[in-house]
Amino acid sequence: MKSKKAIKTMLSCIKDNDVVIFSGNELCKEAYEYDREGNFYIRDNNCNGLSLALGIAMNTNKRVFVFCTDSDLIKNISYMLNIAVSKCKNIFVVILVSGKYQVSGGQVNIFDSISSPKNLLFSMGFLVFDYTFHLKNKGTVKELKQLIERSIGPVVSIIKVTGGLSNLESYNIPDNKLLIDRFKKFIQNKIIGTSLYKGS
Repeated sequence: MKSKKAIKTMLSCIKDNDVVIFSGNELCKEAYEYDREGNFYIRDNNCNGLSLALGIAMNTNKRVFVFCTDSDLIKNISYMLNIAVSKCKNIFVVILVSGKYQVSGGQVNIFDSISSPKNLLFSMGFLVFDYTFHLKNKGTVKELKQLIERSIGPVVSIIKVTGGLSNLESYNIPDNKLLIDRFKKFIQNKIIGTSLYKGS
């Protein structure tokens, strides 16, 4: 499955009041095709989206989803420890696993070389799900939506994707200031409420 399709399907499974952060330049460009008010884009490739997601999750009742690639994650695995020990019920990390570094020509990374990435993440304190099967089979997307709805964080979702990111030059993400202003308004908007605590 291509990462673009995985992003599109995952976004169809979340609610309008969920916060979604994309981390990494290539991933941001690809995700921007499915832009929505609750999306924010961290275009550096140091996985700083994880620390931003944790800060937001600790200060809002909205669910916070952060998307990153496996190559960005392994560069800064310490962020994952911070998220795990926070015990934030409203944080969800989505890892797109290709086994390759996107920014350096597709060289192989070490994520798949870890004997069991799932066990490593579980030992940190995460619930870990592999959503690859659900995303590949149209009939199970409804099931996936229900699973996401019932999940309480901190959760890590792994999605195996093939190939590199595509059409990276075709999406021009607006200036950061515009995105920051839009994002702040979205987080502070009480009308759309929260999907984690059923609006309480």
